Amino acid sequence: MEFLKNTSAYFYILRPKNLFLIALTMTILQYMVIINFTPGTPVLHQIHFPIFVLITLIIAGSGYLVNDIFDYEIDKINKPDKMYFSESFSLQSAWKYYYFLIITGLLLSVFIAVKTSHIFNLWIYPLVVWVLYGYAKKWKSSVLIGNIIVSLFVGFVWAILFYVEFTTADSSARPEISSGLLLEFFIVYFVFAFLINLMREVIKDIEDIEGDKMQNIKTLPLIVGVNNAVFFVMIIQSILLLLIAIWIWKSDATQLYEIRMFYVLFIICRLLYIFIKLLQARNKKDFSLISRLIKMVMFSALIGIVLIGKSF
Repeated sequence: MEFLKNTSAYFYILRPKNLFLIALTMTILQYMVIINFTPGTPVLHQIHFPIFVLITLIIAGSGYLVNDIFDYEIDKINKPDKMYFSESFSLQSAWKYYYFLIITGLLLSVFIAVKTSHIFNLWIYPLVVWVLYGYAKKWKSSVLIGNIIVSLFVGFVWAILFYVEFTTADSSARPEISSGLLLEFFIVYFVFAFLINLMREVIKDIEDIEGDKMQNIKTLPLIVGVNNAVFFVMIIQSILLLLIAIWIWKSDATQLYEIRMFYVLFIICRLLYIFIKLLQARNKKDFSLISRLIKMVMFSALIGIVLIGKSF
């Protein structure tokens, strides 16, 4: 039983639930949007697509891992009941595991680059790995910089498939409507993922304020106060609400009544509910609830993609 417990730590430290959500996101984007709006065969087809998803999961998982390594001491305070390390799964073992993951991801990246005949895209993998390492080691201690990096990575997960298709496919072969809608999805969902996750990152900083204070980590709530941090989240949320409302009423992709109603009921109304909960939030439990509600909004956006994909 002890062996199973220690072995499972190698699995759970990579946050399998989060990795599943990433894989689900990429699969929905690929089969509900990109394939629908890309004439001919997509660049990432057959075995190429699952390998590309696996590379993304390795990047994300290694990011969680190295973050836990550098957060070992602070996690003893903020979340002692969620520690993954033990005598058998030590920090030294975690580092070896981290190097194994990033080397495996690099080899898979080379394979995909060669198979798709686009070696120039290889710069993406080492850059993202380096940024996530820098975040874990240094930048997350800087006000908002760490939050922005994590939010950009979440946007990256949504946008990377679009990027690959745009930079490798023959644009002259695309009908204008397909090209335009693909670019629209690229922009809309990157901005949405970035802003919604930036909200959640600041909320999580408010949750962890006591541990961050003891470790002298300069998060936004510690620098400007909890109330001002909440106000910042509400500003970001207001911008997001405005952008979503404009997109719903102006985009060709959301002209169907059913799609508009979905976004109004499941995205805008939920964001407004979160707005109210922010006004009422007083303790860590309240902010934990808000963090979960934000995750629900992110998942609802995936359902919205399915609806739009089926309508075209």
